[in-house]
Amino acid sequence: MSSLVTWSAISFPNRWSPDDVITWRKRGFAEITNSRTGQVMRLETDLLDDVELHGNTKLNIGNAAGKIRVPWLIVHGTGDETVPSTEAEHLHSMSKGASTLRLIEGANHGFDAKHPLNEVPPVLEKVVLETAKFFVRNASMK
Repeated sequence: MSSLVTWSAISFPNRWSPDDVITWRKRGFAEITNSRTGQVMRLETDLLDDVELHGNTKLNIGNAAGKIRVPWLIVHGTGDETVPSTEAEHLHSMSKGASTLRLIEGANHGFDAKHPLNEVPPVLEKVVLETAKFFVRNASMK
């Protein structure tokens, strides 16, 4: 791998409040509604078990960020309703100089894309072009 780009990425796996975890364990599942599509996703407790068991080891995203040794472009919208842009800032700070942080002012989690994607919004087009340029620029550095 000669470079890496992440869009709207999380910086930690444990996303749930203590009250949500209690309810999840009692019910045996949690239902998460996608704020953009309205799709309801059912999460079983095995996901919660994995995060609790491996959140500080195998699933430690901050530690993984610190091990990246290739050019990394971190792209995130400041209006992200799903993953706050502070998580991109955290990844950037953990990357030990390997990353370039690109915050897109006002952009949401999907960079203004809507399902179904009948038309590419300008923000998404900008992010795609910037991503492609980053890959091309870093592929020539091999």
